[in-house]
Amino acid sequence: MNKKYILETINSASQLITKMRKVEIIKSDDEIRLVNDLSDVLLNLTSPLTVTVIGPFNSGKSTFINAMIEERILPENINPSTSMVCKIGYCNSHLKIQYIEKGNILVKEISIKELKEFVDRNSSNYIPRTGDVLEIFHNNIFCEKDIVIVDTPGFNDPYMDDEETNNALKKADAVIYCMHISQANSRLDAEKIEYLQKKGITSIFFAIGFSDLLQNVDEEECDTLKFRLRKELSSKSILHEDGVFFVSAAEELNRIEQKKTVLNNAGFDNVRKKIWEFLQTNRIPIKNEIACNKIGKVREELERFIREKIEALQNSQHICLQKKKQLRNNETETKACIAEITQICSLYEEDAYKFIKIQIETEILSVDSKIEEWVDEVFTPNFSMFTLGLKDNATKTIETIQRKCTERINAALEGRIVPYLNSASNKLQKEIKHTVEKYIINIELGTNCKINLPALRLEMEEHYNALFPEITPFSIAATMVMMERNMIPLIGMTFAPLIGIIIAILGLGFFQYNQKKKRIISSIREHLHSYEFSSKCTQAIKDNIHWKEDVRPSVSNLEGMIERCIEEQKKITNRQNGIETKMQEINNLNKEMVLVFDKINT
Repeated sequence: MNKKYILETINSASQLITKMRKVEIIKSDDEIRLVNDLSDVLLNLTSPLTVTVIGPFNSGKSTFINAMIEERILPENINPSTSMVCKIGYCNSHLKIQYIEKGNILVKEISIKELKEFVDRNSSNYIPRTGDVLEIFHNNIFCEKDIVIVDTPGFNDPYMDDEETNNALKKADAVIYCMHISQANSRLDAEKIEYLQKKGITSIFFAIGFSDLLQNVDEEECDTLKFRLRKELSSKSILHEDGVFFVSAAEELNRIEQKKTVLNNAGFDNVRKKIWEFLQTNRIPIKNEIACNKIGKVREELERFIREKIEALQNSQHICLQKKKQLRNNETETKACIAEITQICSLYEEDAYKFIKIQIETEILSVDSKIEEWVDEVFTPNFSMFTLGLKDNATKTIETIQRKCTERINAALEGRIVPYLNSASNKLQKEIKHTVEKYIINIELGTNCKINLPALRLEMEEHYNALFPEITPFSIAATMVMMERNMIPLIGMTFAPLIGIIIAILGLGFFQYNQKKKRIISSIREHLHSYEFSSKCTQAIKDNIHWKEDVRPSVSNLEGMIERCIEEQKKITNRQNGIETKMQEINNLNKEMVLVFDKINT
């Protein structure tokens, strides 16, 4: 653990922390805190060796420190008395203090009596200063060579929590743990010792005070107790068994005050000597070890930040993959939905066209069977000497039959075709809605696509007007020619001229009537059964069916969603690329961190 490598590590680690903040591995507050921790490590390397005295309240901490510096400057009391952390360093004068008051740093020489007003909460003139650290400078041999002793409020102090003591431990290079002989190595002690080890403090000594209370205890029992405690605590002390001391600080102070000499090497002088020699001999290793432990804590935090950031990025990557997968599924399912809607509409239209054609053809056959009957009802001859007058009569007949055909087909349209189309339209609407809802579940559209298919109300009569050709009646001469061609005898001609003429006219009229009637029927039937007529009727109805157009807005919505899915996939791809880039940066910083911190382990 070379000091040079420690300094280089602190400098490189500070730069690394800044880089990690720039790539958002750590926040600004964490950067400031970690850099300050490294600054404290650097400061601690050049500062006096700090020995922090801790233990439960009334374990004799203050008395032990007074014995170490060989003067009662700290208050001693059976009740918790130390109200703040007190740092005791060396000075040439007898006693002075440094403290903060109203934001100002004050330094003044002070008497032991006045000091109690700052520290002892049992003093009548005590002024509470919770949270303060009082720096005391005292002329003593133990602190003369850059050693600072820190007195702390006791654990489980009824007046204070352990926060101030824990804060003092953050700057401790070594620890003297004080215990009362009657409660030594209790559960509380075991917890606090474990806490010290977790903090990386290894230079620990154990001072088991009030050993003078064992004077009235059986010697064998006393030795057994000391053996047990030394065995239990030696593995946790830097000096092993030599780091576990049974002391009576009060007796030592009485001896000092009475100016008695040390009777043997087992007295408090031996404790003071062992601790002082160890600290002076191992000052640099202790400082370097503390620095490495604190740098190691910084490394652990940085590793945790990197680990958490990588986990967060991996989680983001997983979310992107899941979302992209869902979007691809949305795109596929939406296309399938559009295809199914289109197919359903095509099938319905195909079925509708077939139905319409069958109905039209059926109705044409039905009309065909009624034509002769309708012609007989409306077509009558009109005999005249100059013309048969069949033209007006035939025209009226055609118009009447046209009207009857139109009424008949319109009746079929209104009675069968339109209801069928309306029913089919409603079924189609429900089926498409069901289809969309089915796909919405799969593609997670979030909102339903509303399908509007208005029911059809067809008015077809106008399409049938003037479908039938105008038939012009023949003249008498033409009829006569036709009669001759058909070899119809004119019997009346052999009679008297008048009778013959009358009979001839009558015969000719009836002949022409029948011929006209046949031609009318033939013409109507020809047009009824012609492809043009049937297709015009069918197409006229088809032109009123707009199912595909009706669902087009919904299809457009779905197509818009496909576009949004594609755009969102592009955004996610960009986000994934950004995550990959950031993970690469973090991996590079992780490698750099290993190189930076491994220096102090070489």
